[in-house]
Amino acid sequence: MIVHKLPHSSKFLPISHNFRAVFDAVYDFSSNIGFVNIDYPILLLQPETIYFIDTMQTGSNLSSESFNAAIINAPGVTFKKSISGDMVYSAPLYVRNMSENRPITAFMESTKKDEYLLCTCTGKFRQLSDMIGLEFINISMGLQVYAMNSKEYQRDFRNEHNATFTNKKF
Repeated sequence: MIVHKLPHSSKFLPISHNFRAVFDAVYDFSSNIGFVNIDYPILLLQPETIYFIDTMQTGSNLSSESFNAAIINAPGVTFKKSISGDMVYSAPLYVRNMSENRPITAFMESTKKDEYLLCTCTGKFRQLSDMIGLEFINISMGLQVYAMNSKEYQRDFRNEHNATFTNKKF
């Protein structure tokens, strides 16, 4: 298990968003019908701040059996920066179970003013017999994010490029 030592001055930023797919022949998260699933701003990134994304939790309004059986295309969540367009992860983080709690470790920073972290959810579900009358599928996402603006931490982060700075005391 990798342990990341964060400065005591780190600020915890709990983030949550609900993605919703409305039924229209299928439940399609790629559509913005009635809800924002594409490029939704979840965090205003401050310049001179390093962000550490630790964990992602997901849940759904479907039973575990229906969630897994109804998947046409597994739902995937992507994160990118609004101005630079830089992706935080090289591929979508796929939600393969109705309820998950998984580490998704990533560091990021922005040098741009008024840049947001955007999230997008894609994926399709078929309607099963136990879902008849269900207007929408909801996937709730929570992120554990920490913000660091310790100058020493930032210097070590940039100079060591995340190689040895985790062993320093702040």
